[in-house]
Amino acid sequence: MSDTPFFTVVMPTYNSEKTIEKSLASIAQQNFDLSLVEVLVIDGGSTDKTREITKKYGATVLENPKRLPEYAKLIGFNAAKGEFVVKMDSDEEFCHINILKNRYELIKKENLNCLIANEMIPVSKGFAAKYLNYCGDPFSWFVYQFKKTQKETYSNNISKNNKDILVFKDGDIYPIGDGGTTTVSLKYAKEHFTEKFDQSSFASSIFTDIILKEKCCGCIEDDKVNHYVNAGFKTYLSKLRFRVINNLFHPQDSGFSTREGANSALKKRKILFMLYALSVVFPLIDSVKLAVEYKDIKMAAHIFYLYYVCVYIAYCLALKVLGKSKINENYGK
Repeated sequence: MSDTPFFTVVMPTYNSEKTIEKSLASIAQQNFDLSLVEVLVIDGGSTDKTREITKKYGATVLENPKRLPEYAKLIGFNAAKGEFVVKMDSDEEFCHINILKNRYELIKKENLNCLIANEMIPVSKGFAAKYLNYCGDPFSWFVYQFKKTQKETYSNNISKNNKDILVFKDGDIYPIGDGGTTTVSLKYAKEHFTEKFDQSSFASSIFTDIILKEKCCGCIEDDKVNHYVNAGFKTYLSKLRFRVINNLFHPQDSGFSTREGANSALKKRKILFMLYALSVVFPLIDSVKLAVEYKDIKMAAHIFYLYYVCVYIAYCLALKVLGKSKINENYGK
């Protein structure tokens, strides 16, 4: 491997044997000089074959004693040697062999410092898998108004000069850019956000920080990622609880909390979300719309997930009033 790779893939893992080989194989098959690609697998103490599979592909394994994915990404950022970091989960797979090549060429041509994949395609398992892939959670879906692709979601932000660039202005809602093979300039991050580099929220906020400063990001039309989603009904509810706990009790580890502090538009949407939930009628209408749009009746569970989150938020707020706290040890396990 080159002493100075261009890309460092940072991949958090924990008992990921069912999907990680697809992720690593899709990197190894890229039509790109692999000596310019460093792969760091940051493992939270897997007890299955995750590490064995990782060694087969020559990736470097680093330890994540806290197990949580945000800490894993921070460990990866600190260890990375590449000019750009690709935040890739162990259940994600590049859809074709030219992803890294195309990103490299766009970065060089337009002098970009961040990119996002245009589409996450669910290879679904479980009742809530498609909803998790396309909506994330009811709150995120309402705030960001996700469509199937980034370019559909941000159609008004496509640059007139280059359709593979999204441009933003103050007051816009920016893409989340956490995971999903989001790619950010490590050099730029170190130069402009030195004071944040050791904070636990760094990995969640760096994409937003860069967009706030640069007002643009790359988004190539055929840049697509398979997402091997495994989310049964109960598993998804545990993921929802995980997100609520992080946002209310551990905002430094929460993706939304770190983005909200940098984007005033998110704060306004947060207030509107409360009114949305209270209306009842609009969530019901949206549940039907989601089922029709995605041609899947299971997407109509949106209204149930919405009020499940609301009830759990109320429960956690009551705990806070009583001076109690809750801790996440695993990501929605």
